[in-house]
Amino acid sequence: MTSSNDNLRRFLRPTLEVIDEELASRGMPVFRRPLEAACFVVRHVLVSVEGESDKDNFLEKPWFAVIYAETHKWYRRRYGPLLRATDETVSGLLVIRGSPHILNIPLTVSERQENGVLKLTFPIKVSKDEKLSGWLTPRISKRGLGVLSARLGARMERLASGLRAIAVNTRFHGVKNAVTKQMASAVLEHLNRAAQSASSENNGGNSIALWDLHLACEKVVKAYLSQEGISFPRSHDLLALNNLVKDPALLRRAGSIVRRFPNHQEVMRHRYLEAAAIRVTKFQIFYWIAIRVCLVYSSYLKGQLMFNGASFFLKRPPWMS
Repeated sequence: MTSSNDNLRRFLRPTLEVIDEELASRGMPVFRRPLEAACFVVRHVLVSVEGESDKDNFLEKPWFAVIYAETHKWYRRRYGPLLRATDETVSGLLVIRGSPHILNIPLTVSERQENGVLKLTFPIKVSKDEKLSGWLTPRISKRGLGVLSARLGARMERLASGLRAIAVNTRFHGVKNAVTKQMASAVLEHLNRAAQSASSENNGGNSIALWDLHLACEKVVKAYLSQEGISFPRSHDLLALNNLVKDPALLRRAGSIVRRFPNHQEVMRHRYLEAAAIRVTKFQIFYWIAIRVCLVYSSYLKGQLMFNGASFFLKRPPWMS
């Protein structure tokens, strides 16, 4: 068995190098890659297995445990602690007493059940059991916050619920329209990058981060327009894009918010640092406006599968042990 494992290990090394490069180019998180790579090997590299008539249902086969184990070892040697970062989070921006902070918001919630079952939830709100203060970086004690504590808690809950809802609305599956899917899938990442850039306390970075906020809004609007079969020009003008909407209720609701966001010409000047740097306190205003735009438009996106607060009960496969 040891000799067979050695042969398998030698075979997998160059194969996994190529597979991992492809998975990295797709932006797949490291913790997801071992299983994806092992499945890829079985589907596209492995020709046959002795004693098996086909490779179907390989996840339930004992021999897959060997392939997965060797693949996981390879990833553990290559990435070390990065492999253990299994929680998907999104960064939210909070400005407290004039200083930027990041709220690291989990996009899924896992709860251990009896008999090795895991309850996985895709929340769109914050539950009473979640301690938001532990998500804040850098942390602030309640004593340090003083009278701000209650108001900050409400802001954190509002921010976490908003970003979670946007994540659920834009990360659906089964959408046939490629433009809608491509545009929608990028919205959360732009919001994430904007928050991280603004957390550096560099006013110049805030000016550039404004471009990410604009792209998040632009792409969620274009995702909706493409879903509805509405042609749109290659333009960054949010107000002009919003005016293409045929739904009167959405047109009015979103238009009142979009008008409060800097126009595309101003955003471009900030992008190339041709305008005065934006202070984080002012940037935060634009940040909340962008979240509202994304929240409104993403709620109108339709997918064949939606996960609005849905929970799934998963059993750990035997081969993972």
